[in-house]
Amino acid sequence: MISSIQLPVIYQDLTTITSGVIVQQVNCQGVMGSGLAAAIARKWPEVKERYTRFCDSLSPLDCLGEVLYQNVSNQIIIANCFAQLTFGRTGRHTDYLALKHCLREINGHFIFREAFDMTLHIPLNIGAGLGGGDPGVTHQIIRDVFGDEIGRTVKLYELPTS
Repeated sequence: MISSIQLPVIYQDLTTITSGVIVQQVNCQGVMGSGLAAAIARKWPEVKERYTRFCDSLSPLDCLGEVLYQNVSNQIIIANCFAQLTFGRTGRHTDYLALKHCLREINGHFIFREAFDMTLHIPLNIGAGLGGGDPGVTHQIIRDVFGDEIGRTVKLYELPTS
């Protein structure tokens, strides 16, 4: 296990973001049944509809490592990272290489984000919650991909505790 890396965190529900790119990890099976994916599907049903059509059009292995972008308003884009071949409540489903590939794709796609005042909003524990990944590993992936942009044009989130 890699030790956890201190990263700046904002305690806010990602579905309350009003502008920027909300990044989430999804499975390749066409199921948005829990966690952030379910919350996004409830708030923006068009994200789930497009995600389901995408999964239906490819094999799960062909989805792995892909990023599916969905504009949900003039100000908000959802970036679905296909970094889980499967899903479940036990075991690790996160594919670390696919996650890193997806985050690199997003980083490259929005390379001029600072000029356009576009922030990437990412769950701190992307891939480590229901995906079952090791938070130390996923935090290192975030650090490797985004480096000094963390806290500036890349914001990391956790749900606030009540």
